[in-house]
Amino acid sequence: MKTVFLKAVILIAPVVLLGWLFIRDADPDGVRTIRYTVGDSSPYVNSLLPGERVLDVEEGDRGAFQTVVDEPVYFSVEAPGEGYADVRVAVEFDPNDQPIVELGALTDLRAYAFDFRPMSNAILENLDWSSQSISNDGTLTTLFARDEVRASIDDFLNNPPERSAIATYRTTFPTAYRMADYEPLGSMRHLDVSLRGTHEIVTYADGEHVRFSIKYSDVNRTYGADEVVVRVWNEDGVLMLEDVHHDDGNVSEDQTSTSDAAYFFSYGWDEGVYRIELSGTSDIIWRTIDTTLRYVTFKNRLYIGDDVGYLAEPRATTFVTNSSRITVETFHAESPDEVILEGTAYAIPETHVRQVIEMPDAPLVDGSVSAGDIKMTGDGKFALASDMFFDPDPVALTAFTDLDDVAYIYANTAVPAWQDGWRVADATFSLASLATENGAYKFALSLPGLEELGSTVDVHAVTLTFTKPATSWGAALYSQARAFWHALTNLL
Repeated sequence: MKTVFLKAVILIAPVVLLGWLFIRDADPDGVRTIRYTVGDSSPYVNSLLPGERVLDVEEGDRGAFQTVVDEPVYFSVEAPGEGYADVRVAVEFDPNDQPIVELGALTDLRAYAFDFRPMSNAILENLDWSSQSISNDGTLTTLFARDEVRASIDDFLNNPPERSAIATYRTTFPTAYRMADYEPLGSMRHLDVSLRGTHEIVTYADGEHVRFSIKYSDVNRTYGADEVVVRVWNEDGVLMLEDVHHDDGNVSEDQTSTSDAAYFFSYGWDEGVYRIELSGTSDIIWRTIDTTLRYVTFKNRLYIGDDVGYLAEPRATTFVTNSSRITVETFHAESPDEVILEGTAYAIPETHVRQVIEMPDAPLVDGSVSAGDIKMTGDGKFALASDMFFDPDPVALTAFTDLDDVAYIYANTAVPAWQDGWRVADATFSLASLATENGAYKFALSLPGLEELGSTVDVHAVTLTFTKPATSWGAALYSQARAFWHALTNLL
């Protein structure tokens, strides 16, 4: 009798367990919540990576936590099932002395681009300026004014001051930029360049027909596919053009180079600011640009690639920038050991070490490097010549922005909240807008200025709430069965 009973238990237990899992994960109400505390094991959420940027898990009065000592750090999340439309990600952390904490979700795997949202901003939260806020779809937008606030945010946006008097944080200033006395270039411009990886071009047009052609090389120095995409957005954020070029078929790292070109011709662009994204991996080097556009201005980044295997001799590159802080990095021993800015040589003594250069107050400074393989990022914009430069954007608020230079701040802000000794902030993302890496969604914690300021951030937990339309129990169980069968067939 006992043997029969044990056999029955052995046979029935897996069925009961599988049934319980089906019911638990069915979510007919359309809501599934997953909580992960650092140090725990989760089937859906992995630990903070890379490991060298976080200390070991500690236990304190507030529970377990990990201290982040360098940024960014990442965690990946497996969706708990099919059909979910959105995910709300709530992070429990202590910012300590770190002024800005942001959460980003991966949106483009090729460009490794993230959509960042504010989690904590001590600069704004401690600001003694007058302010007013509006909430729209869960996003809190606040207008700060040094001396006074206009009658309403709408009034301010309808009659804004000069953009140089405005700083923005994690939002696009919605008032359209217009350039007085703009004239189209009226001819083709040819640029010999060596730009590595993803870049974003900001430009302007007013009724002209636009030609744009860019040649690139896939240098195949790292393993993996190297897809190229050129996209154009108008000032309303509408995708106008997209040119996709798939990998050259060589996913090895044999350093064999192939070349191709992306091209578009478009009639009569309406007046306004346009954004051109050159999306590619670090194996993509953009070689030439031919365009009728008057302005070719690069936003926040100019990564000058090397010409090894392309030109017989290294070539110098000149540029201009309005960045007040420029971070410079090189990657090989034969790379340039200095960058020239406004006639002053700034040494780059080591490879793979970021060098921060503070620029004096100047509207536009000249720069040059003697050869390629140098990455520059800044809080402003770059161009390869002054006549191709323009900046339609307000000042970008960073951990180092001098607020004496601005009178207004227009910002997306997080609502300060504390629970059990931890700061709690959340952001909601549409899953349709996110990319996946190895089948999982990827999130990043960005802590701008952490290393320079000597700050740290303690992370306690992450809670993810996936949502989808509610359904019946029958439909929910059927969906679970499909997901299970799909996973099983993939495994087999």
